[in-house]
Amino acid sequence: MPLLPSNAVFDLYRAQQDDGYGDTEDDDTAPLYSGLRGTLSYQGRRTMDPASNTPQQAETYFCLLPKGTDVQNDDRLRLQSTGEWFNVEGSTPLPSFGFSSDINVTLTKVAG
Repeated sequence: MPLLPSNAVFDLYRAQQDDGYGDTEDDDTAPLYSGLRGTLSYQGRRTMDPASNTPQQAETYFCLLPKGTDVQNDDRLRLQSTGEWFNVEGSTPLPSFGFSSDINVTLTKVAG
């Protein structure tokens, strides 16, 4: 269980399949793990595009998963409550300070 209160339940996908043309694509038919409880957070900021001078919203997503969760770069997480999809860009165990350490996961939102 993460140190912070859980606010999300995820399914984790890792499998890939052949697309019939010799390329691999994500296989999202069956999750590798289901029911992973975690804490999803994001930061948003408004920026201006220098070329067109139009405002844009930039968002960065983070997730805390419990210690020992088998998560790797390029895995995919699907938020069960909304169906949103995230790609895992990196994961780092947090320092423990005498408590069980969570895993900080950097995400990129891809759908939903």
